[in-house]
Amino acid sequence: MRHRRLICTAVLLCFCPHVLKAQDAKPSPVLSILKTELDRSLQTLKTQPIPPYFLSYDVTDDQVVSINASFGEITNSSRTHQRQLDVDLRVGDYHLDNTHLIATGFPEFNFLERLNFIQVPVEDNPEALRSIIWYNTDRKFKATVEQYTKVKTAVQVAVAPEDKSDDFSRAPAATYLEAPLTLDVDPKVWEEKVRKYTAPFARYGNLYEAQAYFNADIETRWYVNSDGSVIQLTHPVYRLLITAISKADDGMELPRYESYSAISLQGLPDDASILKDVDRMISDLQALRNAPIVDPYTGPAVLSGRASGVFFHEIFGHRVEGHRQKSEAEGQTFKKKVGESVLPANFSVYSDPTLRRLGNTDLVGSYEYDNEGVKARRVVVVDHGILKNFLMSRSPIEGFPESNGHGRNQQGFAAVARQSNLIVDISDPVSHAELKKMLIDEI
Repeated sequence: MRHRRLICTAVLLCFCPHVLKAQDAKPSPVLSILKTELDRSLQTLKTQPIPPYFLSYDVTDDQVVSINASFGEITNSSRTHQRQLDVDLRVGDYHLDNTHLIATGFPEFNFLERLNFIQVPVEDNPEALRSIIWYNTDRKFKATVEQYTKVKTAVQVAVAPEDKSDDFSRAPAATYLEAPLTLDVDPKVWEEKVRKYTAPFARYGNLYEAQAYFNADIETRWYVNSDGSVIQLTHPVYRLLITAISKADDGMELPRYESYSAISLQGLPDDASILKDVDRMISDLQALRNAPIVDPYTGPAVLSGRASGVFFHEIFGHRVEGHRQKSEAEGQTFKKKVGESVLPANFSVYSDPTLRRLGNTDLVGSYEYDNEGVKARRVVVVDHGILKNFLMSRSPIEGFPESNGHGRNQQGFAAVARQSNLIVDISDPVSHAELKKMLIDEI
């Protein structure tokens, strides 16, 4: 079989194919509350000596069912529902604002400063939500003005940066509405399933950990910003992870796992397929216990399957995320490589959040709009070996002044450039047998 594409799922967000078309959906009351508070906040704060030039509110609703089992017994079965508010408020202007990187002599990443969990009620109570928004907007505004003062002082005494790009980019207003979904998972059914998946491991006394983790999550986001964007999105994702660990006679731990992700329950493998994978895991672990230790090796190698996916995701994908080219704390591997050859001429790489399926496989790195209200789009990163683009959020870098729909954030963190579905396309692929021969010839 010839393999043409390698897919590396960078972000576990996705869409269900049964979601109503955007134009058919109705806006949630949450959107109305957010828009009202956005207008009120902007009207109030514009009278301040340093008013905000950009403001956005993002409420994320998470409905989650989690079920775990170990050696055929349930260890956890829970259902949670929570909502969180994210506030992005900027003062100054697009060229220089409070987010500007300044040299402090210490690492730029400050976990406590960037982490900002704001819980809100899961009920659509206007007064409760407006009160929380008002309080946290006021708090954010005061902290933002203080940071902006530090930025202006630092800029005056600092050496001119190599990258003189703006701190933020403009983006067109967008309106997009999807119908929110309700999580419909029967815990009893999945309790029985994870029991069944982990029971075979109990037959072996030399396996000291064997667990199955089932997680069903429907994430609904309501987003508004001062550009005029109003967005309502729903992202369902279903995950199953099976792990097992043995130990060799010399004490070395030997882990083995299988993972599955889909945008619907029907997208997960059936019981027979999973139990077949479990049998293979057990067989592999028994073989690993008796396998000789391999000496360290440096030289040509063939990476296949998941190994090649992880390689491109970690070694290449993260290094073409735009914000990493601006921060001096990053390696900036490809910063000055645009227009140059970075891969063999038969390799092309693109990041495509609009691609929801490839063959029979759900791609859980899909989305319609990113976390900054920018329309998702396919971005060609490498064209026949030549580096063409970086993945961009609304934080510009030299030569790339605008977002290309890859601004993503974990709840409570600022949005940065992130991969979506990372696709590696080979113009003249070879079979595994041919690849092995090429490896031997290279050695």
